[in-house]
Amino acid sequence: MLALCLSILNTEKDRGLFEMLHNEYNQYMHKIAMSILKDYQLAEDAVQEAFISIIKNFSLIKFKQKCIETKIYFINIVKNKSIDMYRKKVKQSIVSFDKIEDTMTDSITDVEYLIESKGIEMCFKMLPIHYQAVLSMKYHMGHNDSEIATLFDMTENNVKTRCSRAKKKLEQILKEQEVNVR
Repeated sequence: MLALCLSILNTEKDRGLFEMLHNEYNQYMHKIAMSILKDYQLAEDAVQEAFISIIKNFSLIKFKQKCIETKIYFINIVKNKSIDMYRKKVKQSIVSFDKIEDTMTDSITDVEYLIESKGIEMCFKMLPIHYQAVLSMKYHMGHNDSEIATLFDMTENNVKTRCSRAKKKLEQILKEQEVNVR
């Protein structure tokens, strides 16, 4: 990594100064990245990206060895790179959750089929009206939890809870009525 950064610089003086700064701040920058990311590999990546950013602007800034402004600059660059990587990591975990939710949607499609089929329609009508309304809105009409919450003047968590309870109640009624689901 250091060799790549040094090859980008134009003068021998810049290369020497960058190498001294790299040796001086590399471990400190890694500690900062680790404190934010809590992952050795990501911290390494953040430090490398920080040094690449520093190299890109190296000719524009007057760096001095053992200077507080230089140290602050290096710290800010690695801190910002680490925060960006942390945000990407969080966003990826949200995307992973969305994939899980998509898998769950397949099960929801099964529930839609159940509601629409004739044998289950009778059991569905045996549900309390507030359960019927929420299930119909969500699975038959395609509304999401926030839309249902707005329509029924309740929180999204209440909608999720009510949907969950309604599905359990429907399963119970189906078993009691001995309705063959499959």
